[in-house]
Amino acid sequence: MEEQDQASIYTSEDDVSSYKMSARETDYFVKLRATNGVLFSGKRETSGKPWRAILKHMGLQDKMSLHQAEEKWEAMKKRHKDLKCPPDGVSVWWPYFSLMDDALAGRLEGSAPTLHISTSQHDCASSSVGDEEGNVAAAAQNRWLERDRALLAREAAMMEREKAMMERENMMMEREKAMMEREKMMMEREKTVIEREKTVMERETIMKRDVFSLGRARLSRGGDFL
Repeated sequence: MEEQDQASIYTSEDDVSSYKMSARETDYFVKLRATNGVLFSGKRETSGKPWRAILKHMGLQDKMSLHQAEEKWEAMKKRHKDLKCPPDGVSVWWPYFSLMDDALAGRLEGSAPTLHISTSQHDCASSSVGDEEGNVAAAAQNRWLERDRALLAREAAMMEREKAMMERENMMMEREKAMMEREKMMMEREKTVIEREKTVMERETIMKRDVFSLGRARLSRGGDFL
């Protein structure tokens, strides 16, 4: 009867849509599995209750099936094993390698709440004490997530304000640049006017000299005639 109940847990929940955990959820998932490793006997037919307790504690019981949770854990173990001794010349980075290394080495025990599962055949979740502890821990985690979201929202707002300030500063710089360009053009025009006036004055001076020279020449010829 127990084996049938456990088998039905997997087959009845395999139709749950595939859910992709966030990085924070994956971190907490690994720590829960490492802390509560004593609940897993190694037999598939007895691992349903611990996985159900973990998913319920994380609030993912309606998003992931027990089979998917177990597959995720096994896949992460295999990925860690493959990267532990990679072929020569191969270097692959995985963000959860250190986390899994600590988990499999027993260094994460106590990093998450200890869950309690009932020995009753009809109860595949945590005991009442475990539920209470789990609810408290879940509430604390939710508050932590809400604080993180609020902090991210504030940081995003600050970045938007800084972006707006930078855009205003850029507009002011562009205006100042345009004003400098206009002043430069005005100075060029004034310089051109001054050059023209200088040229006119030089021509007038030359003309006056020519007239003066012509007058002197006429006077000189008139004196010789007398």
